[in-house]
Amino acid sequence: MLRKILICSILILGTVSISAVNLVGKWKTTIAGQQGNMDLTIVIKAVVADTLTGSLQTPMGELPMSNSKVKGDVFSFDIVAGERKMHYECTAADEKITMKAPGRNGGEERVMIFNRVKE
Repeated sequence: MLRKILICSILILGTVSISAVNLVGKWKTTIAGQQGNMDLTIVIKAVVADTLTGSLQTPMGELPMSNSKVKGDVFSFDIVAGERKMHYECTAADEKITMKAPGRNGGEERVMIFNRVKE
């Protein structure tokens, strides 16, 4: 009986650790903008408990993340650009981050795929 419990525990712990994505690092995408293509980079410096530290790098500069929340492979954060505050919802899987971004002026939300930068 003890052996069965031990085997089940190992399998459960192994499954949990396999599904967790290491979010720390750089993630890049290129999107079409009004002025042509634009590179965006998510930089995640640290994940501590259920929050992360990082920024979104744009051609206009680096914007720090605030109000971040992490739950497994799903995370969210806010960015303030000028007077505009934007909330982003993200899911990480297979060396990619899928980000849902708010639409401009209340328009349709955008979905962007960021790929991990190998360093």
